[in-house]
Amino acid sequence: MPQTGMDWWVIAGVLVAVAGVWIAWRQLKGGKPTTTNTIKTGNRNTQQGGSGSTVNQIDNGDDNEQRG
Repeated sequence: MPQTGMDWWVIAGVLVAVAGVWIAWRQLKGGKPTTTNTIKTGNRNTQQGGSGSTVNQIDNGDDNEQRG
């Protein structure tokens, strides 16, 4: 059990450091992936995205279905 006020400051510092490492790890791990779907001269194709952001592009296509 901590005996002095300084011990409490050390414990608080360690907890803040652990929280900082956890936040940094979450940000470095990255968010959800970006899905890019491209159709060039295609007819009646279907595009679907992942759990992150989705970019769908169609060049000269007909009857295509897109989901993001």
